Amino acid sequence: MQRARREGRRRQPEAAAGPRPESREAEFRRRQEALAPLLLHAVLKGDAGRAEELLAQGAPCEAEVSTGATALVLAAATGDAALVELLLRKGADRFAQDNAGASALCMAALRGRLAVARALLADVPEDTARQLLEQRTAGGESPLLAAAKGGHREVLAFLLDSGADIRTTAASLGGVGVLGIACRKGKAAVLQLLIDRGLSVETADGLGMRPLMHAAASGQTATVDAVLHLAPAPQMDAKDNLGLTAAMHACWGGHLEVLKVLEKQGADLKARDNNNNSIAWYAAASGNCPLLLHVLEKNIGLLDARNSKGRSPIYAAVKCRKAAAVTELLKQGCSIGIKDNRGWTPLAWTAANNVADMAALLVAKGADLRATDDEGRVPRQIAEDCGHSKLGQMFAAKAKEMLLLKPELPDLLHKLKDKSLRGGGAAAEDRAVDRLAEQLGP
Repeated sequence: MQRARREGRRRQPEAAAGPRPESREAEFRRRQEALAPLLLHAVLKGDAGRAEELLAQGAPCEAEVSTGATALVLAAATGDAALVELLLRKGADRFAQDNAGASALCMAALRGRLAVARALLADVPEDTARQLLEQRTAGGESPLLAAAKGGHREVLAFLLDSGADIRTTAASLGGVGVLGIACRKGKAAVLQLLIDRGLSVETADGLGMRPLMHAAASGQTATVDAVLHLAPAPQMDAKDNLGLTAAMHACWGGHLEVLKVLEKQGADLKARDNNNNSIAWYAAASGNCPLLLHVLEKNIGLLDARNSKGRSPIYAAVKCRKAAAVTELLKQGCSIGIKDNRGWTPLAWTAANNVADMAALLVAKGADLRATDDEGRVPRQIAEDCGHSKLGQMFAAKAKEMLLLKPELPDLLHKLKDKSLRGGGAAAEDRAVDRLAEQLGP
């Protein structure tokens, strides 16, 4: 009987194997993944109590949102010093950066979070503090530059007192320094602090731009005025590496009010850059017609002023595709048929550079389709030589339209004796247009 029972037990099918127990490591990871978004939500809400509870349950300090910002970076951005201190106690990485390269300290500096900046630099070795102060974003921005950009005087002073280098520059931004960024962003409140800390108002960046130029270029009228009233006053007509003055930068940016402030302080409106461009060139390039008229009212002689390539302001307006400026210049008496050192009219320039919209505008304004350059080419031929066949076809079509409007066309066709045109199709028609255009008067 006992033997039968044993055999019966042996004959019973084995139970189906169940799921293998989850390893502790996998379970821990799964728990972290579940708690991470809850922690980030608590940080964004500023709920320190809930954040501490989640951290105790195993939420990861280095949880991050889609932008790569960790809980610490988010807490720094919101300005919650208590949360920042909590995360630091739990081991959060002070050096963590988001996808743009912004660290918690950089974010605190940009947003003006002084208490957070203090917490991030508290009780750390000198070497660690220096590394945090020198950490850069993808754009080359350090915490000190971020504080200047935001115009946060107290944070700026704290970072300088903590060892930040006042002469730091952003290499990827043309080497602009802390004073240049403050002026470009219109943060006049930090100007005097930086001057008091040893910076010169004549400090130039890698492009040769000085603080006054940065303020003028970005249209910061109040900052321009503040810079001009610093002691000692800046050199009004200093030039950058390209030879541009603050007035030229103001014109290029289209900032009429800035130009008026500079004028009032005696800016030289006759200055030329390294390519012999005048302020009218930059006013035309900006497309700001009230500014352009103001410049021409001051000196109408700049209307057809030539640069080193023999080009006048209308070329700048055409190049920058500023239709209103082109129209205004022509209205003021600018010559539409002016030629540069290569014999190119503004229309020929559009042909070489394939700027179809400006070409159409110039033709509509009466530009001569038959004007030749120094090589004897009309705009259509220039376009074709430069590989812009579609624009060349547009010029040919416009020329034909103009010829059809000429009352003497039948007589000219009758007189044309070129046998090569007979049966030549579209190419022959184009050659006929060229021949006729040479014979027709304006």
